[in-house]
Amino acid sequence: MIFGNILHSNPPGSNPDRPKPFVFLLLVLMLSSLSSAKGQEKTAKKPFRFVAHRGASYLAPENSLASIKLAWELGADAAECDVMLSSDNQVVVFHDKNTKNLTGQKHVVADTPWETLRNLTIKLRETNLPEYEGEKIPLLKDLLETIPSDRTLVIEIKTSTEILPFLKGEVDRYWTTGAIAFISFDFDAIRQAKAIYPGVPCYYLSSSKSDTKKHIALAVQNKLDGLNLRHSIIDADLSKACREAGLDLWCWTVNDPGTAWSMKQLGVTAVTTDRPKWLKEQLFPAEKLSVPGDENKYEAEAGVNSQMTLSADSGASGGAFLSIEKSSQVNWEVSLDRSDYYQLVIRYRTRGGDKMQYLLKNDSEIACGFDMSADWKLFSQPFHLDSGINTLGVRDGWGSMDIDWIAIEPARIDYGITPRQNSFYKSEPHDLIFKIDNFHEQVRGVIVNGSPVDFSVLPYPHQESAIWLKLQSSELLELDHGIHQISVLLEQDLIKAEVSVQPEPLFSELVVVAPDVEHGSAMILRLPSGNHMLIDCGKSWVRDSILIPMLRRHKIDTIQTFILTHYHDDHDGGDSGKTIIADFHVDHLIDYNSYPTGYEWDQDGVHFKIVNSYADGDEENTRSLAIKISYKGFTLMHGGDTYAVNQQLILQRFPQDVPAQVFYANHHFHGSVDPGYIKATNPDLVILHAQEAIYARAAYMVKYKEESEKVLNQTRSVPIETLPALEVGCIVLRIDGAGQWGYESYRHQDELVIPGYLMESLHFLH
Repeated sequence: MIFGNILHSNPPGSNPDRPKPFVFLLLVLMLSSLSSAKGQEKTAKKPFRFVAHRGASYLAPENSLASIKLAWELGADAAECDVMLSSDNQVVVFHDKNTKNLTGQKHVVADTPWETLRNLTIKLRETNLPEYEGEKIPLLKDLLETIPSDRTLVIEIKTSTEILPFLKGEVDRYWTTGAIAFISFDFDAIRQAKAIYPGVPCYYLSSSKSDTKKHIALAVQNKLDGLNLRHSIIDADLSKACREAGLDLWCWTVNDPGTAWSMKQLGVTAVTTDRPKWLKEQLFPAEKLSVPGDENKYEAEAGVNSQMTLSADSGASGGAFLSIEKSSQVNWEVSLDRSDYYQLVIRYRTRGGDKMQYLLKNDSEIACGFDMSADWKLFSQPFHLDSGINTLGVRDGWGSMDIDWIAIEPARIDYGITPRQNSFYKSEPHDLIFKIDNFHEQVRGVIVNGSPVDFSVLPYPHQESAIWLKLQSSELLELDHGIHQISVLLEQDLIKAEVSVQPEPLFSELVVVAPDVEHGSAMILRLPSGNHMLIDCGKSWVRDSILIPMLRRHKIDTIQTFILTHYHDDHDGGDSGKTIIADFHVDHLIDYNSYPTGYEWDQDGVHFKIVNSYADGDEENTRSLAIKISYKGFTLMHGGDTYAVNQQLILQRFPQDVPAQVFYANHHFHGSVDPGYIKATNPDLVILHAQEAIYARAAYMVKYKEESEKVLNQTRSVPIETLPALEVGCIVLRIDGAGQWGYESYRHQDELVIPGYLMESLHFLH
């Protein structure tokens, strides 16, 4: 591997039979001249490399021996470290002039002897794994002895030239394997380092565009190998200037895949990053997995199939495809050299609507949703596969579908946590449960405000890629009042949430409660007057075992307004709402016959507008009420069971009414969804009541997750929070206005009394 110009030159004490640096350089120049004579590029294109910033500092303490060793383990092409002198002229690996921030003890490195510095412990940062606690400040010689034969230690000189004699002594004595490079913001230091070690790559560091331009000619004059620049100052002009001067270009410090890719496109050959393995996998996922290039695609007709129709089609790969029909199945055998997540890609075609088929994966059967498409289209989703032979197949679920081919590709993984925020009230403590999309990675620790806390992991039954994570209320009672950051450390990543810890809930003018009613709809509103409204009541068993007990626990016996969006049993209890009317004092019943589309009314300070009603459809779902609910600038859009066609009508008729902070998912995201409508809504929060079938519905997985949520999040500063109740449980909104609202969730709702609810009820009585 060649990194930079001749980064892997021979260290002192290495094999004398290896080519000398100058001989190697001469060969490169000769080959370059030959290429130029043939009209080709003067130099071969350099590979893009990843330099671990202060070691693998995202996971281990920066500039520690552990962080450097971890960088090698994670496959970083190079690891960077900072060096300076102690008062007794030891070459110490440390970044700051003062040790206070990183160790908690105040010592100026240059004024402190090594005997004192060696006993200082580097504090863990938030993302560091607990197993690296206790790391001490190292010397450069400790790091030089760890360099693998095919890797590079990049040494940043943090002082001026006074360190160079001592640095040379360390390098000459302890550099026996691998390669090194020098970088520095001090031009005299890097110039002299190059003079001392002409065969070692040396790069001038800069964070200023004007400073960089001033030093380009000087870098060439002093035979430096290149520049190492802050990524934000690099543009096409600066890149061109470096290229024309024959200078290699590196950048620092990048932890974002988009920025790293931009740097690569601008001609940068090495990016310094805190997360070398993760960033490399984001840019070059094919390097993560060993999937045979010519064998990752399997023609449908090459599978072993039963009762499937083979048809010819010039638009299909290989000129043929298979048709899934009733009681049909096709299998393929896929050989892989490691267990991991892989992206399963299926080229398919459907007609007449979305389809649901079953993916057969070894001994498991997984329902998958396919979006309607009359033309060939790609389904893509990550699945965990084993090393060795895997049997994959597709079996009919409902609806015919054509299959052209399947392919196994490197997985595209998005780790996640749901919900990203929650509330904890010390007056009524409860455990917090989060759904973690961990993709088989172990949870290495949970950090709250920099301190580890105990946790437990529970199986998430509906997806192989997820778990539930539980934080005991006893851990949370120890926290001070305020907002606390929760960091969940996985093996290769970190995901964050936050919890607001308060002594008790503040009074809220409008409270919305959406209990987990599985596939159905039920929403309780406590209006600013203290009166209660109920929208739908779920299936009969939900009404009797979940909703009515919850209403009773909260001392609710009168429902001022009962709204039934339409007459399906998962909304009206299977009896047109009669049980609710009989068991509670119901003042008003509203259904889709009550008001036409466009009707508006105010109730106890809350504004309601019907944006879809009976006349807008010819069956129950398309007739369903869709309601805009507004309070002091806050908007909740209740989608009822409307379809995409209804959403398109709403968008045409009431474009000014569509934007909302909260969207209550239409038709449980089982039926059709219009991405244009969701984008116009642009909600901060989406509430979804459904069973695990949503993971097999194209309406949710494709139309919402891919074509709506993901697209919106590319432009939002705060991503949309999507809360399926089956993942988080009962959802509670506390609302005082447009900028004054929040939400919380309760996984266990059987005995739940919403914190503060009964006390607030007493407020209305008085």
